[in-house]
Amino acid sequence: MVNFVKSVARKRLTIKRRARWLPLTLLIFVSLFILMIPRAEAASVTAVTDTLSTYISGSTADHTIKFTTPSGIADTQTVTLTFPASSFTMGATLSGVTIADNGQAANAVTSATWDSGTSVLTITASATSTVAAGDIATITIPSAQITNPATLGNYAITIGGTFGDTGS
Repeated sequence: MVNFVKSVARKRLTIKRRARWLPLTLLIFVSLFILMIPRAEAASVTAVTDTLSTYISGSTADHTIKFTTPSGIADTQTVTLTFPASSFTMGATLSGVTIADNGQAANAVTSATWDSGTSVLTITASATSTVAAGDIATITIPSAQITNPATLGNYAITIGGTFGDTGS
């Protein structure tokens, strides 16, 4: 009977020792699992240009904005163009805005809306205005719908949106 009691006591002691390591083991396992989950990260657009039909201050101008998109632009994804506050102005809704892929035929977008409070132009791609990953996206805003700043200078446009890439 004494040997049985000693055996049970040893098993309890062993279980207690192992129980001390259980939280640490679980923490390590969960941490490794979290590290293995792939994360989506925004890629940077490159070779960004904005060509205007006129650079005269206060004049309306067409804009042709080009950039290389590592992720591409899919149907219903948005491209946001953030203009410097209080510089460029435009109407609430723009017409005739197109997106072309690698210089191919330009196709109309679903919508292009201007938020004057944030100086953000949001363009929603259509099924025909998509751009493949790694290609050059060309966004054309025709018909002199954007008014140039009153002061001459260099202005940066920041690119973003649900298509996933960012840059300026």
